[in-house]
Amino acid sequence: MGVVIQGRRAVAGPGPVLAGEGPAYGGVGVLAEPLEEEPGLPEARLEGSPSNWFTNIHQQASGVVDSLTVGGVDVAGNRLRTILDLRSACFTISFEGETVSFSVTGYGHGVGMSQYGANILAGDGMDYREILSWYYTGATVERYEG
Repeated sequence: MGVVIQGRRAVAGPGPVLAGEGPAYGGVGVLAEPLEEEPGLPEARLEGSPSNWFTNIHQQASGVVDSLTVGGVDVAGNRLRTILDLRSACFTISFEGETVSFSVTGYGHGVGMSQYGANILAGDGMDYREILSWYYTGATVERYEG
């Protein structure tokens, strides 16, 4: 099950689940309400083809959207995530005619450790030190002598 954006809120709908347990890790949302209305981006000018509305998309290597331009307005990826109630700022945008679709990967703010992923790693035999090293590359776990 994925998500479909209706009234700017994510609701259950058809789409893939990409990670065994826990909340849906990935899914597809469809923009079903005008983005330029409150509480969205009232200053955005969404004219013409939807494929021209979203430009200058800057993504991290992980796929997280740092920023983009929506209808001439510069927007942080996390702000668009909040407006559309997407599960993550790790998304891609596609277009089919007048339909705008968001393919979302992940769950959360994109920082820190996923409790669901950690549980899967533990089930695969990793101990807490290995799991922490998996999520926090370069960190060391030591006894606190305070």
